[in-house]
Amino acid sequence: MKTLQPTGFDLKPGQLDIRWSDGQTTQHSMAELRRQCPCATCIVERDKLETPAKGLASLRVIQSDKPTVSQAQILEVVPIGRYALSFRWNDGHATGIYAYNVLRSGA
Repeated sequence: MKTLQPTGFDLKPGQLDIRWSDGQTTQHSMAELRRQCPCATCIVERDKLETPAKGLASLRVIQSDKPTVSQAQILEVVPIGRYALSFRWNDGHATGIYAYNVLRSGA
């Protein structure tokens, strides 16, 4: 079975559309992609939210002087090998690696 590959991208306000090698297109909210960033730093920050004893009231991945998650915009799409994409965000973040299978499933 051949692995699906992205064949193109459309960056729209607040949305990323990915065209796949089988002709399908998936649509992704930039805010949700940013909120669910799979990098180690963001995972740790989300875990802190789920552990109230640590005393954090809100996700602090994006600094207060930067755009909020709801204002997240992808500035650049960067292929990572043949298995994932990374995004450079308007808040300066660029370490998340989003696997094709996750992007294709719409998660």
